[in-house]
Amino acid sequence: MVASKVAAISFSFRQSTSSAAHPEELGALVDISKSGMITSALGNHYILHNDAKCDTSGALWHILGINSSTQRVFGEAIGFSLLLTTHHGFQSDGEPANQLNLTIYFKVFTYLLRLMTTAVCDNTINRTKLHAVISSQTFYDLLSESGLISVDCERQVVQQLLELDLEIVFPPFMISEGATLPNASDYY
Repeated sequence: MVASKVAAISFSFRQSTSSAAHPEELGALVDISKSGMITSALGNHYILHNDAKCDTSGALWHILGINSSTQRVFGEAIGFSLLLTTHHGFQSDGEPANQLNLTIYFKVFTYLLRLMTTAVCDNTINRTKLHAVISSQTFYDLLSESGLISVDCERQVVQQLLELDLEIVFPPFMISEGATLPNASDYY
C-alpha cells in the first residue's frame, strides 16, 4: 500500500513533461520520509517499514536525478534532516543492534546517502545544507548509537560517505563494492 502510493507520486513526476519541480508532491514525499508514516484517504495511519523507507528514498533519488530543479525544492523542504530523523528512528526501534538490524539499517543508510548524493550533486546551496547536518554533533551521536560505526560496518560506512563527498551518483539499489562507475543517466 505504501509502496504503491510512493510509486504513484514518483510516476506522476516521470510523466510530467514540464520542467516544474512539483513542490507539493516532492514535499509530501519528504514529509512521509521524515515522519515515517503515511496517512490514507480515510485517515488511517500506516508506519513505514524499512523496505518502504528504501522505496521512498529510491523514488526521491529518481525524481532528483531526472529533474535538477527538484534539488532546490528538496533543499527547501529540509530534505537533509532525513539523515537525522532516519537515524533517530533506528534508536526508536527499541531493539539492540544485532547483525540483522545492522544489515537492515545499513540498507536504509545506503539508500539515504545515495539520495543525499543526488540532492547535492552540482548544487552548492544544497551541499552547504548537507554539510551543516553531517558536521553536527547530533548526526555523529545518532550515527554512533545506530551501531553502524562498528567493526562490522565501518568500511562500508566510510565507502558510502566517500561516495557522498565525491558526489559519485550510484543508484540506491546498486552495491558499489567492486562495481564500475556507471553512467548515472542509465538509471533515471
